[in-house]
Amino acid sequence: MRNCLRYLLVAAGLLASPALLAAAEGNVWSYEDSDGVTHFSNVPDNARYRLYLKTPGSYRLKPEFNSGVAASRTSPSRALTIGQDKLPFAAMVAAAATEQQLDPALLHAIIHVESRHNPEAVSPKGAIGLMQVLPETARRMGVDSISTPAANINAGARYMRFLLDIFGKDVQLALAAYNAGENAVIRHGNQIPPYPETLAYVPAVITAYHQLRKQKP
Repeated sequence: MRNCLRYLLVAAGLLASPALLAAAEGNVWSYEDSDGVTHFSNVPDNARYRLYLKTPGSYRLKPEFNSGVAASRTSPSRALTIGQDKLPFAAMVAAAATEQQLDPALLHAIIHVESRHNPEAVSPKGAIGLMQVLPETARRMGVDSISTPAANINAGARYMRFLLDIFGKDVQLALAAYNAGENAVIRHGNQIPPYPETLAYVPAVITAYHQLRKQKP
């Protein structure tokens, strides 16, 4: 059965710190409903939940945040309470979203989780910029340089479009592939790979996405 991540993560807890991608503090619980859908949560408020992943909060998704790279960014939770047009790089995001036929709110959500809209962010693995794109991934998407915000957003948007196309427009699988690579998703039978980072990343982006869609332009 395809995992359908329905983390019941409390937005304030999930988005209140740079360590949000550890799916807050504590364990991750899961249960499978009568329709065969697997539900995940860090709040086991249903007797059917069973322990799935112990203490994901000990896992750091973005180590660079701990070294102060994003320390100067506006509070993430505050940033998501304003309209998309008022977020940093809104015009560039809107242009890339239009070109790739994507929802700009989805791109902003990815940027928010990846870099907190910080164009100077660099990961230990070499992913750079707003959308934390690897240079080799950008080249695969036909983008030679991703050093500027516009080029970085363009490369990330192209990659997200590519992932949505190969995974049948499944946003959760596309996000999992954006984080772990499309081959990891394919190897796990077109399901979200059971990596702590990816299991935290997907609901984090989706939570940010839903919050942004609620805001008026």
